[in-house]
Amino acid sequence: MIPVKVGDQLTLRVRWNRSGLVEIAALGLLEPVAPGAPARFDLLAREPANYGVRLLDPERLVARIEVSMPKQQPAGAGRPRKKGEGAG
Repeated sequence: MIPVKVGDQLTLRVRWNRSGLVEIAALGLLEPVAPGAPARFDLLAREPANYGVRLLDPERLVARIEVSMPKQQPAGAGRPRKKGEGAG
C-alpha cells in the first residue's frame, strides 16, 4: 500500500523484468513497462480514494494507492505564540 494525503503529488515508478503494460484503471492511466524502462505515473491526489495499480498480461495487482484526508490540527496548533502567551 502507498499512503498519500489529499493535495500530495506522487511519482510512481513500476519496474518489471518483461515488457508489458501497467494500468491504474480508475484514473484511466496506462503506461508501458520493460526491463530497464519502468512505467511512470505522475499523480496529484485530489480526493480520498483507493486505486489499484495492475500489471496486465499476466494480470497482477502490484500496488494500491490509498489517498486519505490530511489529519486536522487542533485549533491553534501551528500558530505562532504572541508575546506573553504560553507557559512561563
